[in-house]
Amino acid sequence: MSRSRRRRPLTGVRLPRFRLHGRSVSLVVVGAVVLAFLLVQSNFNSTILSLSRIEAQQMAIRVLSTSLEHQLARETARSEMFHIQVNSGQAFIQPNTAAIERVAAQATLAIQSALKRLPEEPIYIPLGQALGSKLLAAYGPDVPVGLVPYGAVSIDFSEEFHQAGINQVLFVVYLDTDTQVHSIVTS
Repeated sequence: MSRSRRRRPLTGVRLPRFRLHGRSVSLVVVGAVVLAFLLVQSNFNSTILSLSRIEAQQMAIRVLSTSLEHQLARETARSEMFHIQVNSGQAFIQPNTAAIERVAAQATLAIQSALKRLPEEPIYIPLGQALGSKLLAAYGPDVPVGLVPYGAVSIDFSEEFHQAGINQVLFVVYLDTDTQVHSIVTS
């Protein structure tokens, strides 16, 4: 016959008890949220900078194209761009630099005002990109990021004469635009 022995609990040895207070739980949760936010923010910065640079350049190209097209179509006649003088059967062509500079100045003002009128435009970045995963970078819900473009423009001109054939001259006026466009990330 076997006798079962009862084990007696150890007395005098106490195991430490961990009590979680409401305040310490909330501190751990807040710390985890802040850490997750910093992780997402650090991965998001490079993506936002790259996309905002590309988007700002695209906006600037659209503004330049439409502003120059409207400005040149409205204000300029080709006969104003140069003077033709005829002396004893020979024609002399001289560029009208005042008219060319006026066109360049008006185009600069038109482009600058169009750049100022650009609205805040959102771009969308997938959440997988925010998490820094190269495998999941194109997946997940799109996170909208607002971009406010701003910039400056200057226009300089140059002209060239080319021989285009017998008794023919090609007169070319170049408007060289230097546009610096940046964007501010708003959200």
